Amino acid sequence: MRLARVTLGLTLTSPLAAQESPPPNQWTIIAHGRTGSCDYPANYNSLTGESGWMRQMATRVESLAPGGVNTYRLDWSTLNLITLNPGGTNPLDATRHHVVLFDWGATSDFDPVLCQSPSGGPNGFAFAAGDAMIALLRHWDADDRVFALIGFSRGAVVVSEAARRLMSLGVNPRQVLFIDGEGCQSGGSNGCTFYNDGRFDAWAPLSGSVRFDNLYETVNERYLAPALCATNLGGHARPRCGNINLGTAYAHTTWSLTSSCLPSYNQPSILSYVINGLGVSGGSYALPQAPGPIQDPNPPAANAEPIELPFNGSASLASLAGWIGQGGGGTATVSSLSGVPTIRFTRGQSRTTNFLITPDCISTLSWSAAADSTATGDQVLSLSLVIPGQADVPLASVPLADVPTTLSPRQPLPIPLAARGRVARLRISLDGTTGTAAAHLAAVSFSTCGTVCYPNCDGSSGSPLLTANDFQCFLNRFAAGEMYANCDQSTGTPALTANDFQCFLNAFAAGCR
Repeated sequence: MRLARVTLGLTLTSPLAAQESPPPNQWTIIAHGRTGSCDYPANYNSLTGESGWMRQMATRVESLAPGGVNTYRLDWSTLNLITLNPGGTNPLDATRHHVVLFDWGATSDFDPVLCQSPSGGPNGFAFAAGDAMIALLRHWDADDRVFALIGFSRGAVVVSEAARRLMSLGVNPRQVLFIDGEGCQSGGSNGCTFYNDGRFDAWAPLSGSVRFDNLYETVNERYLAPALCATNLGGHARPRCGNINLGTAYAHTTWSLTSSCLPSYNQPSILSYVINGLGVSGGSYALPQAPGPIQDPNPPAANAEPIELPFNGSASLASLAGWIGQGGGGTATVSSLSGVPTIRFTRGQSRTTNFLITPDCISTLSWSAAADSTATGDQVLSLSLVIPGQADVPLASVPLADVPTTLSPRQPLPIPLAARGRVARLRISLDGTTGTAAAHLAAVSFSTCGTVCYPNCDGSSGSPLLTANDFQCFLNRFAAGEMYANCDQSTGTPALTANDFQCFLNAFAAGCR
């Protein structure tokens, strides 16, 4: 899929002649589509330039409430929002409507292959980008004040995932607007099925608690390709999930096409339709021809893929979606061990996730690790949470010599009280001065509320779940000084005391629920 070079003329006269304005103290998030190289070049979307369509759409929103809208780009290293429009104030100003130009590529596209459809199964980019968007909103205390999520092309999948997570957290956005969004495969029995990340499908639920709108065009798919140009020009034909069919009047792309198949091709972009016609009516964004919100005719089946909260840290997706590279020795890579997808660390390497939200209940971080040889030297595998504005929270520090050469059962690490429900990053590193063995990490994920079984130390899944093996596992991990054994989550020195034994006994006696 290609995204157009955008040369849109901005017209501020809305055919709707809407008199309403976007409400103060509410937020609109705009997400771009996939670009040709899956990066963020200025000539496509441009956060800071005046030619980019995201900035033009924000300008349109600003025109609906003169002096009452702030527009921001995002500093991903700090989650700070940088005001773009003249006279803008800070994101905590309750008198303004806030518009964020959201670069999801910066959250999930550090490996170029993430932007290509995998051969099968999800690759995680939308999960990771959805996590990052929710973390941004939580950081600014805005997750319950979302007026609209607007996504173009593949950005529709990103805002779809963000909406799905907000809804699962009970803080519904008011509106989700797909602009020629990927997904909702036409034809066949699945129709608008629950989206699969590997197919880049956007999703709309059966419930009417959130307004979903999908504007779609068909000129590229049905008029130009493949019959005439013998190529796919990147448009989407998804009529079963559409409520505004622009037909051949607007194109997914905007560049002038002069070729042997159709020299006169010059349809305006679907983005220009939205920017020129956007208004507010009935308490949500509206456009000409809009007959009302769509609802998915095929709601999620009982076996639909689960909502992964709160982040896409699972190496089982065999991608680096959601991870960024840090560390003097270079960055970790996607690999495998005994046929299991892993993230592989050599000495001096580390990885840090994009921002996520830790569960706000009693929870654990589960992980499975292995060394690929016995030449471990003095290397230590460390996990910690990086929380803006406070010291890192260590979760584990394990000598690589104590890590087996086959992937261990999933090991739970309790999340300290001070780190629960926080916007944070997860950092994993392999440190030391000697040793050539690499560490492999798999099955990294937080438990969600209600699924924690701390005393299941050995990570077994049989029946009974808790056995004498768990006692021995706890003793071993206590002797090794692992943070897991700090059952009472004390912060004194030493952190591990006899109280942790009693705490573990109590947890074992209480069993797993």
